Amino acid sequence: MFQQEPEIKITFLSGPRKGQTLTFKEEDEITIGRDKSSTIVFDGPENKSVSRKHAKIWFYGGLTGFFVWQFGDGSTNGTYVNGNKLLNDELDLNDGDVLSFTKDRQDIKISISSTHQQEKQVDAGRQDTSPSFTKLVPTANPGFLKEVIDQPFFIPAICTVLAAIFLFVAPSFTAYTIGLGIYLALMMLFFVKAVSGLNVPFWLLGGTSVLSIVLLYIWIPWLLLELIFRPSIILDFMESKTFIQQFIGHFVGAGLMEELFKVIPVFAFIALKNRFAQMNFSGIGDGKISPVLLMLIGASSAVGFIFVETLFQYVPEAAEQGEVFGLALLIPRFISGIAGHIGFSGIFSYYIGLAFYYKNFNPKLLIIGWVLASVLHGLWNAIPNIIISSSVAIATFTIFMIYLIKAKKSFPT
Repeated sequence: MFQQEPEIKITFLSGPRKGQTLTFKEEDEITIGRDKSSTIVFDGPENKSVSRKHAKIWFYGGLTGFFVWQFGDGSTNGTYVNGNKLLNDELDLNDGDVLSFTKDRQDIKISISSTHQQEKQVDAGRQDTSPSFTKLVPTANPGFLKEVIDQPFFIPAICTVLAAIFLFVAPSFTAYTIGLGIYLALMMLFFVKAVSGLNVPFWLLGGTSVLSIVLLYIWIPWLLLELIFRPSIILDFMESKTFIQQFIGHFVGAGLMEELFKVIPVFAFIALKNRFAQMNFSGIGDGKISPVLLMLIGASSAVGFIFVETLFQYVPEAAEQGEVFGLALLIPRFISGIAGHIGFSGIFSYYIGLAFYYKNFNPKLLIIGWVLASVLHGLWNAIPNIIISSSVAIATFTIFMIYLIKAKKSFPT
């Protein structure tokens, strides 16, 4: 039995609140982060490595008299528990544990101490002979079902099961192809979200992809860009057998044009940033948007572009040679997207983020990002040699990841 109601005390060991102690009861869920709604808020420039929703502490008790206080990290940079890094994981807290939210452990530390310990109801010489109720019914623990649903693999796994069932009963080859395309697009969105490390709602990513698809079907934005970037001479260059002419053609007619089209949702997001800031998700706050978030928006837009281009252009053209070949093209087109359209858009979006992040808007950064993405795009399209084009793909993916990791380390999320 408990002698008293279980509670936890959190003591600040450094910073402006040094020496302050907070006490919480078992019904309290303690959230920690830069978000103003957190129970414990760490804001200001000195805490830029702290995520908006960095971590939480909660009481975990069962019906057998056993209880623990648990700590869960959900941040980008991790938490140091007694000097050991914990990243996107959970552990049981012990009396005297010290938590640090910066790598050098010089800024913010808190001491966790439980003032009440459990009394074990085990007679001397006797061991438990049966599992506890919560082991038989795990969902009896408060919050356990939410914990399962919040696992990063859960929703993708559900989508996989539903996609498999649909593909078994698809009424036609067209429905089968579209269903498989939707599934692959969703997996690409889950992938870019996981790579970004941002805690943003999935509807934002899906909505961005849908916006790109809608813009393609409206056709007016695409047509206007075609008038500018695809005059007859550029179309001739795109069909040329000479590498230099073909590269110039694809640099302008595919690179400059398509990359500008795919970042329309990025500029729309920037224009509406004040509305999105009210939703309190990662990557936006204090009137600024992290380049990480814009890279995620750009990548999501590219997924919608890949969906339309693949299902309604490449696959139908290939299917004229036989349905199996057309279907076979669908999978590698999506998989290679991270080193193609997604990479190009992510790189351009990083520079867009840099251009808008600081007080002085810098249009040169927009041009640098646009040209870099377009050069990679033009090379990808123009090089006929599979080995060399693979090198371009690897280079694109590497540059994309370099910028993404740099953005995650340099800007608050």
